[in-house]
Amino acid sequence: MKKGVVAALMPHENGGPEFAILVGSYTLLFFELSGKMADVVYPGGVAISLIDIARVLLGRKLMFGCVRSAQQRFKQGIHGGTPHKSYGSATMLFCKHKGDSKTMDLTGIIRISNRYGADPELVLAGGGNTSAKDDDTIYIKCSGVGLATIDENGFVPVWRALLDKALTKDYPGDDAGREAAFLADVMAARTTPGETRRPSVETLLHNLFAQRYVVHLHPALINGLTCGKSGERKLKELFGERALWIPVTRPGLTLSRVCHRVMGEHFARSGQGARLVFLENHGVFVAADTEQEIAEILEQTVATLREAVNVHPDRSYAETFAQSVMKEVGQRAGAEHLSFRSSPQILEFLRNREAASDLMLPFTPDQIVYCGAEPTYVETADEIEPGALRGKIILLEGIGIFALGQTGKEAETAAQLFLDAVKIAVYARSFGGAQPMPADLMQFIIHWEAEAYRQKEARK
Repeated sequence: MKKGVVAALMPHENGGPEFAILVGSYTLLFFELSGKMADVVYPGGVAISLIDIARVLLGRKLMFGCVRSAQQRFKQGIHGGTPHKSYGSATMLFCKHKGDSKTMDLTGIIRISNRYGADPELVLAGGGNTSAKDDDTIYIKCSGVGLATIDENGFVPVWRALLDKALTKDYPGDDAGREAAFLADVMAARTTPGETRRPSVETLLHNLFAQRYVVHLHPALINGLTCGKSGERKLKELFGERALWIPVTRPGLTLSRVCHRVMGEHFARSGQGARLVFLENHGVFVAADTEQEIAEILEQTVATLREAVNVHPDRSYAETFAQSVMKEVGQRAGAEHLSFRSSPQILEFLRNREAASDLMLPFTPDQIVYCGAEPTYVETADEIEPGALRGKIILLEGIGIFALGQTGKEAETAAQLFLDAVKIAVYARSFGGAQPMPADLMQFIIHWEAEAYRQKEARK
C-alpha cells in the first residue's frame, strides 16, 4: 500500500470506546458515536489518512463525512470493496500502541508496593495504592487488593488519554449522578476488552503525575500532620516548596480536579512537576521515575516529621482483657467476634467523654471504611445497645477499645484502624491539635459507592 493507513477494526466490549482501531504502532479510540461508522468501515479494514490522524491528535470531533479522501482511495483499488453510505460523528483519541497491554514491566512497582505494603507503620489492611505508567497506559492497583502481597495480577491497565478527558467532561451536578458517571468512564478506560478488575478510586489522580511511579499512603505519622489544625502552616515550615498541600476535599473526581489545579499552579511557579503532595484528612502522594527516588522522598518525609513530633504514640498495647468482660461486651453488642486494645495512652483518652472527644469523629476515609462512621462511648458495658451502635468500635471507659466483626479478620482490621486513629490524634498534638473530618465529607464517604465497594472487599 502506497497511501493511507489500513488497520483492523475491533469492537471494544468492556463498555469503553465503541471501537479500538490498531494503526501500525498506534491505537485510535472511537467513543461518543452518533450515526454509523460505515463511512470509514470497509470489508477487511479501515483507512485513515494522515490528515485524519492530525485531526485526532488535536482531539477534535471528526465528522465521518470528512474522510471521503480515504473513501476515494478505496475506490481507486488501494483496498478492495465498496464503501457503505451513512453519516455520523465521534470523538477520537490517539494512543501509542505497544502490542499486548500486559508487556509493561511491572517488576519495579511490584517491589515498591510489597516493600511499603509490608510495613504496618505505612500501610494497614487494604489501604494505599500504587501505579506505574508510560506515555499512554497507566497500570493502577485494583481496588481492594493489598499492597503487601500484590503481583502483576493486582494491576489493571487504563488508557491515560481517556482519563485526561474526564478532567474536563461535564458531569451531573449531584453527588450520586456525578460519581456514577465518572466511575463508568474510568471503568470504560480499561484497555482490555472484557476486563473485570476495578481500578483504584484514585486512578485519575495518579494519572496527573508525570513521573513513572506513584505511591499513595495513609501513615499515622503523616496523617498526624494532615489531620492537625496547623497542618498546612507546619507543612510550609518543614518542606517549603518541596511539598504541596491539598485542602480537605471530596475524594474521586472532585479531588482529582482540585489536585490538577494546584499541581498546575505549582508547575507554573517552579517549572517542576509535583513529587510530594499532602492531602488534608487523607494521606500523601509520592511520585518519581525510579524506585530509589521513591525511597529517598518517603524516607526524608518520615524523618522530617519524626523530628518535628513532640509526643509519640505508645509502642505496645494489651490485646486481651478479662474473659468475663469480653464475653459481656460481645453478647450485648451482638458481635460474633471481638478484638481488644488498651495502653496507658488509650486509657488517658478513656478517662471520660471529654477526654475521648478527639476520637469520636473519623480522621480519614479508611477509618470510615474499616471502623464505621463513629465509635460508641460507654461508661459501663451494660450501656451497650446493638441498635444504637454507629460503627464497629466501642470505647469502654477506663478499660479500652473493643472492635466488632462478623469474622475475626473484620474485627482485627477494625481494631488496627482505630488504633491508627489513636496514633493520629497523638501525633496531631505536635501540629496544632487533632482536626477530624468535616461532617459533610463524612456523610459523602458513608454514602459513596466506591467506599461501599471497598467495605465489601474488606469483608472477604
